[in-house]
Amino acid sequence: MSRIGLFSLGILAVGTSAVTAYIARPRPDYGLTAERRVIDVGMHGQGETAAASFKLVNRSSATIRVLDVLHNCDCVETKLAKQSLESGEATSLDIPWETRTRRGDTGAELTVVWVKPDGRTHFTPLALQAHVEPDFDVTPITLEFSRGGAQRVRLSFTPRRVAELTLYRAYVTHRAFTVKLAPDECHVEIEFDPSRWPEEGADAELVVENNSPHEARYRAALNVRR
Repeated sequence: MSRIGLFSLGILAVGTSAVTAYIARPRPDYGLTAERRVIDVGMHGQGETAAASFKLVNRSSATIRVLDVLHNCDCVETKLAKQSLESGEATSLDIPWETRTRRGDTGAELTVVWVKPDGRTHFTPLALQAHVEPDFDVTPITLEFSRGGAQRVRLSFTPRRVAELTLYRAYVTHRAFTVKLAPDECHVEIEFDPSRWPEEGADAELVVENNSPHEARYRAALNVRR
């Protein structure tokens, strides 16, 4: 055999050995992973249910068992197709998520709790994102007051997903505030008397009852700065 032939065989042998070593190398043990950890379910209205499905894959060399799926609100249900996964096996986690009275950019956080045969607990975080279009818009979005003196803030309500908006009643939960309702103009006026506000601070809230089918009681925190 010629030198060129021997040289070619040598290269082929080295290449084959390298490929074999690459395939036989220990693979990283990633555990339970999600094809997408964050799912954006798009735009929805208040009072709707958005659906998302996470694909979970056991990328470890051992059997994995899912113990629980934790979430940060009762607006989420979890439907796991299979709890025990062999190495390389996949399952689906279906999430019906209720928008309820949420507004704007919002979402939910979930954590899949799972174990390997050694009994150690592991966690895989997941998240849902969405933009919720409300039945009506409110401006300003935040209500802030200062202890420096008496103040008045006008809050305006504009129909968005409802054809007409009617305000029935408005009230506040602290005596330092008074509120006047003008149903025909869809706005309320809030007055703040700092002399009635305690030095140690307090919690105060505005509540506006209206004809929205999904947010019949609009609630907003009344924030007082020092």
